[in-house]
Amino acid sequence: MWIDELAELMPPPAIEARGAIAQTADWERAEVELGVKLPADYRAFLDRWGAGSIGPFMHPYTPAAGFHPVITLPSGVTGEARAYASLKENHPASLVWPVYPAHGSLMSFAVTDNGDYVGWLVGPGDPNDWPVAVVDDEYGNMQVFDGLTFGPFLLGVVTGRIRPEAFPDDLWNKTPLRFSPSQPQEKFLKAE
Repeated sequence: MWIDELAELMPPPAIEARGAIAQTADWERAEVELGVKLPADYRAFLDRWGAGSIGPFMHPYTPAAGFHPVITLPSGVTGEARAYASLKENHPASLVWPVYPAHGSLMSFAVTDNGDYVGWLVGPGDPNDWPVAVVDDEYGNMQVFDGLTFGPFLLGVVTGRIRPEAFPDDLWNKTPLRFSPSQPQEKFLKAE
């Protein structure tokens, strides 16, 4: 299974390494606000690894309290959708994919250091079956990974077998990629 192979290649941090503030994921709140049941493989990853960065380059959104709104659920998803809607309004000819939550849109689950968004291509049916897509920050191009859901995609990125065009080539100078846990911050707990 992808999660067991990932755990061997990129071990999850010990609970103690995640910080003194508990990282209890509020999946129900995130799913209610987003209006969708989040894919099980994504939830399994965050429940086991917690908040942090991969590479450190890609930052999956977390439903846990105490983190910057850019990397939390649901604000990461809704923030990306608002930003894209604004860009699309000003550049309708070059930004052709729809705005989340429409079918064919990107429901982001991570952001990169370069400002690229990684997420699911929203479609009909079970979100567990939605393929992963990457939208590059520079041109707004979407690369869809047909047939790849979150878990297998993440495993491929960590090993270097999957290299999204938007990601820098030097990201894979040393594989497998490592996970760096993020620490919750009191200032973001007070803001919620």
